[in-house]
Amino acid sequence: MPERERRLAAIMFTDLVGYSSLVQKDESSTLQALEQHRSLLRPHFASHGGTEIKTIGDAFLVEFRSTLDAVLCAIAIQQVMHDRRVARGDDLSLRIGIHVGDVVESGNDILGDAVNVASRIEPLAEPGGICISSDVYNQIRNKVDTPFVSLGEKLLKNLNAPFVVYKATMPWSEGGKSGADQLDRKRIAVLPFSNISPDPADEYFADGMTEELTNAISHNQQLKVIARTTAGRFKGSTKSVSEMAREMGVGSVLEGSVRKAGNRIRVTAQLIDAATEEHVWSDNYDRQVDDVFTIQSEIAGSVSEALRVRLVPKEMKSMARSATVSPSALVRYLKGRASLRGRSEEALREAKMQFEGALEDDPEFAQAYTGLADALFLLGSLGHIPIEKAIGEGRAALAKSLSLDEDLAEAHNTLANFLMQDYKFADAETEFVKALALNQNYSLAHHWYCILLMDMGRVGEGVEEILRAEDLDPLSAPIAYNSAISLSYLGDDAGCEARVKKLLELDPSGMYVDAAVGWVLGMKGDFREGAKRLESAVEKNPRRLDYLAQLGVYYGRLGERDKALKVLGDLADEPGEFYGKPFHLAFAYAAVGDADQVFACLDRAFNERSLEFRSLRFCPVDPDLRKDARYVEVFRRAGLDP
Repeated sequence: MPERERRLAAIMFTDLVGYSSLVQKDESSTLQALEQHRSLLRPHFASHGGTEIKTIGDAFLVEFRSTLDAVLCAIAIQQVMHDRRVARGDDLSLRIGIHVGDVVESGNDILGDAVNVASRIEPLAEPGGICISSDVYNQIRNKVDTPFVSLGEKLLKNLNAPFVVYKATMPWSEGGKSGADQLDRKRIAVLPFSNISPDPADEYFADGMTEELTNAISHNQQLKVIARTTAGRFKGSTKSVSEMAREMGVGSVLEGSVRKAGNRIRVTAQLIDAATEEHVWSDNYDRQVDDVFTIQSEIAGSVSEALRVRLVPKEMKSMARSATVSPSALVRYLKGRASLRGRSEEALREAKMQFEGALEDDPEFAQAYTGLADALFLLGSLGHIPIEKAIGEGRAALAKSLSLDEDLAEAHNTLANFLMQDYKFADAETEFVKALALNQNYSLAHHWYCILLMDMGRVGEGVEEILRAEDLDPLSAPIAYNSAISLSYLGDDAGCEARVKKLLELDPSGMYVDAAVGWVLGMKGDFREGAKRLESAVEKNPRRLDYLAQLGVYYGRLGERDKALKVLGDLADEPGEFYGKPFHLAFAYAAVGDADQVFACLDRAFNERSLEFRSLRFCPVDPDLRKDARYVEVFRRAGLDP
């Protein structure tokens, strides 16, 4: 009988803590959690070169060719499990044991001392911890950032000789630093201020105070300020400051409350060290409503001083806001900003009305002109008003805003969008650069600048911008989605996978996940699986015609003409005046091979300002379409290289 092949391998054993008792308490939920746990761990095994040998109930047996890869995989898994516990508050935790030694294949299984020792070391780990043998430690010492400490010699069950075992000191374990301890105190989040006004309807005022205060502090170029969209996710949260700080990746947190009564306001603010949860600074402000911008400037200055950041004159000027706004204009402006976040046609029209009212009360209110332009931009780009009207009136409002205050980063950012919509790409880039020079913490400007760069074909620079936006707005689902799409242009599979995982956490409804995965698969040429994910995305988002058009492209690449024709029919049945319809129809015609109709639709899309050059560059249509001289001409018409 031939001798079975032996090889040296690093062996990992994982085990869920208290799994049996959890099953007894709630079998259905625990089994569901087990499946989620398995789907969470398996990608990490693969990305670290591990081979899953088998599962034993709730446990994994995994083989690695590299001892270092096994340890790095274990650290990554425990970090993910810890973040999941913090984010979701569930009870699942994991023990991991690792040993390196000889193994022998036995069918689909492996046997040997390495397996036996790893399985005996694993129970010595604490929940959320990792234990390794001295053989493993000797190979990885000084090669990983996570420290390991000796537990001394341990007599392991059914093994004759004792083994020296080492324990990982994880950041959240006793003796390790918490996640907040490791974060930069100059990276700060402004939590939603509480409304303690007698009238609950004044909630908009506290929300507006939070948004404007975030903007004021953002002008300090020496601080990293998390965007309102990320910090706003914690409105009403009962989590501790350190928990919220870890999820946002910040070392400092500003929180407070607003009480409005008539034309008087009382603002309380406190700056908290996320590591210790101690107050670094706090103050109260009792003022008139029309003094709110001065309060924001004072708080921004105090925060900078408390964090020992010296402000330069330009930053001080950018933080300062006019204190001459009438109370009624301010109230309407803040209501407009609150409505603008709604994104429905009704909400956007309400925002437009509020900004117009604010300007009737105070014609010199620069920020209200920018708000009006924002409302017009969204109404136009979403097809609720003619795009020509939106561009004309919006640019006029921005010109007035910048004539009153040329240092409004928001105005330059919105102007860049209007210019981009008008295919004036070089001018748009100039405005984005101005906006970011005034406020480098402006995540929205980084995000939209990425879109411009992708339209222009400057993919590497575009990815840099979306990553900057992601750093400043780490819990934004739209940014995570666009980050995955952007990274797919570079073929960064690991980066795409990480964003998809993030979307699963940020967007449980699946609004973005299926579309992101579908796009990434299509970019890799896997149209079959990509179509399945896009079918799900269309089902969940029936008004997203871009998802439907892309699905048609995939059907075309698969040769499923009947399905592609069905997509074409569905798009053709959309209301005739629906904004963006010609652009989406172009891709549907591409799916069925009608090049003449493709370019006729692109011509109409160009004229109605709905043509997205980034999609035209990267959507995986039949390659022959890009060889057509008319394809090049579409780009040339906008002054772009294809």
